[in-house]
Amino acid sequence: MRSGGGQSVCGRAPPAVKRSQSRVGAGFGQELLPGDFGALCQKNCERYKRLRKRPRREPLPEVYALKVEGLKLLEQMSEQGLIDLYYGDESRVSLEPCVPYAWQFQDEDAFMLNTQGRGLNCFALLSRANECRFETTQSAIDARFIVEQLEGLSFDLKRLTVVVLDNAPAHVAKRVQECREAW
Repeated sequence: MRSGGGQSVCGRAPPAVKRSQSRVGAGFGQELLPGDFGALCQKNCERYKRLRKRPRREPLPEVYALKVEGLKLLEQMSEQGLIDLYYGDESRVSLEPCVPYAWQFQDEDAFMLNTQGRGLNCFALLSRANECRFETTQSAIDARFIVEQLEGLSFDLKRLTVVVLDNAPAHVAKRVQECREAW
């Protein structure tokens, strides 16, 4: 982890540390207030920071505004009944812990050990009309899996359909791009 970029507590303690306040305070023979606990951690060169799995990148404002406008147009066309509009994405349920915030020293690499085991992956296509198509698998959701799901959707289409996906590697893979024209 890189140092810097963390958020200070600024007078309030995160919910996860309320129990440790009393233990730390007892060690000093007094009760610590939430602001005191944050100040103590900051004096020890700690910061309260969201743990990320990958760096966050901000999109260009012009590109983002264009995408928002395009989605609004698709939503209007869907509301008018001109197209079917689906939003697609995948999710994973596993024994891997999700604790996004933690106190850490400035030069400390913070991490959590995870439990080994199989997870369950789900890819779903959702529409504003409350239609849901989904498939689960224990193997990774890759471009082959995405193509299979979109292929299955293409056989059931009754009118022009738009599927909105994010830029996940499986969504923008060459294999998926090659099938777009046929769909």
